[in-house]
Amino acid sequence: MPLHFWKLLTLVSIFGTVVPALAQDEEEGRYMDRRLWLGGRITIAGNALVLTGKFTGTSAQPAGSLESDVKWISGRFGAGPALEIRLVDRVSVGLDMLRRRTTYKQEATIKRTGAQDVRITEKTGATAWEGSAIARFGIGYQRWGGFRYFGGLGLAVRSLSEIRTTIERQGLGDENCCDETPIRPARRNAFGLVTSVGVRFRDDLGIKIIPEVRFTHWRDRNFDQFPIRSTPNQLEVVIGVVF
Repeated sequence: MPLHFWKLLTLVSIFGTVVPALAQDEEEGRYMDRRLWLGGRITIAGNALVLTGKFTGTSAQPAGSLESDVKWISGRFGAGPALEIRLVDRVSVGLDMLRRRTTYKQEATIKRTGAQDVRITEKTGATAWEGSAIARFGIGYQRWGGFRYFGGLGLAVRSLSEIRTTIERQGLGDENCCDETPIRPARRNAFGLVTSVGVRFRDDLGIKIIPEVRFTHWRDRNFDQFPIRSTPNQLEVVIGVVF
């Protein structure tokens, strides 16, 4: 074949290789220049949000010894919107607001000397909004379509709303049978410190998938009246998708 044909074929091959690479580099550059990412997260709690088990103590109204069994019924799963802000190459800030409906049940028996035992069944549910701001520090170079490990440190706040309570009593007469007055939490707003570890995956379309494990130490307790007390330490798995 003529020499000019081979030259033309070589130029076409180079063009076909270089142009897509430059286009990908340009696309990756635009991706790396992005500062703001929007999406959502889901959370799966690893432990109960209230202290569960059997407790013994005393009761003032009516007076007697108290035996109580507290169970956590719901609240393991939650979800909400998320925002991620890239500060520099390896540092970003993640913001989210997760909602979960948490419910506990208490079955208690009050033993009174010379009188009938009183049995109390309480069921309380509340909407818990948990907001967090976590600074994430990346480890290693994140390639286009690759992944990066990170550690995080931040602050959290939990706010309770829509509290509903049903109380049934046996042993105090029919007039004291039932009550649907919502209980008053010790604090509607609780603040805590968060640490996390995870990995950030990024596909070729620029979508980030961010699974992480979070540990939150709550400095305040929403519920803090024996035997119902909020768990001071919360462990959970959080999975985020931002784009």
